[in-house]
Amino acid sequence: MNSVFKREVDNTLKVTPLATQISSEPSDEMLISQFVKGSKSSYELLVQRYKKRVFEFIYFQIKQHRHDAEDLTQDVFVELYKKVENFRHESKFSTYLFSIAKNIVLNYFRSNSRFFSFSQLLNKSEDVEIINLHDQLSNEAEQKQILLAINSLSADERQIIYLCDKENFSYLQVSEILNIKLGTVRSRLSTARQKVISALRDN
Repeated sequence: MNSVFKREVDNTLKVTPLATQISSEPSDEMLISQFVKGSKSSYELLVQRYKKRVFEFIYFQIKQHRHDAEDLTQDVFVELYKKVENFRHESKFSTYLFSIAKNIVLNYFRSNSRFFSFSQLLNKSEDVEIINLHDQLSNEAEQKQILLAINSLSADERQIIYLCDKENFSYLQVSEILNIKLGTVRSRLSTARQKVISALRDN
């Protein structure tokens, strides 16, 4: 059931996966260590490596304005620049970075009290490179129902679906990013998936 659900979400919210890094490229940990020592070029490489993934993570959640997602993505890397010493190498760099992004999004919702609707995407005319419904949806009516079903989830449930089913983070990484227990990750993800499946069956 989970594999079927994941395939449906992948087809609906098509995000180009991060290209496999060439083995000769420096690791994230090497770059962050060099950045701590004052290497601005290492910081710029980290930004180039992760800015698309961070933007997609934020855009998936707020779904209101592309410009807001771009601004929040910039905020994430500004925060990384200011607090790079907080990275203790106790977890993967990607886990640390997405934790920053998660907090930035939470602050956004707290300050703006905004709500979004996936259905608004169907009427947007702006050019959205990472999610182009008209080009990528094979069955618009069916995919619209999936979008509406996901829209019915809470912000926490949408967030955990993205991290697990789009970013493919492990349950342990997700528990670190969201600062919740491992069992909570499993139960929240299972609940979110079942809600989407139930909504699709009802429709």
